[in-house]
Amino acid sequence: MFDERSAVVLEVRPLAIHGMAYVDVVLELEGGGSLSARLGPEAVPAGLAVGDGVVAVSVMANVIELRRSEG
Repeated sequence: MFDERSAVVLEVRPLAIHGMAYVDVVLELEGGGSLSARLGPEAVPAGLAVGDGVVAVSVMANVIELRRSEG
């Protein structure tokens, strides 16, 4: 149900839909595979860029937050 997975950012793209801010991200998961998510700016670390290491926090297979990897 609740999961945390290490990943590297492949794409990060801010966008607005009907005046609301979002960030589309594509991640390469540690151990293989990739995933994409559309998150609000509060759920994405400031200054997130391609190549950054993150921890993707998911609930029921839906990413709800990205945190910077430590180290």
